Amino acid sequence: MADAVVEEYESSLADLTFNSKPHINMLTMLAEENVKYAPHIVRLIEAQLNKARSSEKLPVLYLMDSILKNVGGDYCTLFSQNIVSTFCNIFEQVSICTCGFLIN
Repeated sequence: MADAVVEEYESSLADLTFNSKPHINMLTMLAEENVKYAPHIVRLIEAQLNKARSSEKLPVLYLMDSILKNVGGDYCTLFSQNIVSTFCNIFEQVSICTCGFLIN
């Protein structure tokens, strides 16, 4: 069961290449429905942020923000473990324009 949930989430996450509120909402709901797999989901999101092209990082950050604001709980604890290094890496890789969106 865990493998299927993780694979489904990973597949859907890979499709998040532009800012799509419906897609972000769907991934947020999947994260909420599968809180028991939160460690796997957080690792997938962090990995996606590391491997995504610079133009595709912002939507994944919006997803992280959505999960933190709307689900919280275990996700807050798990994301907080790497949040500083995650943001530092992203700031180094994205354009000045995208940095403006990150600051706001």
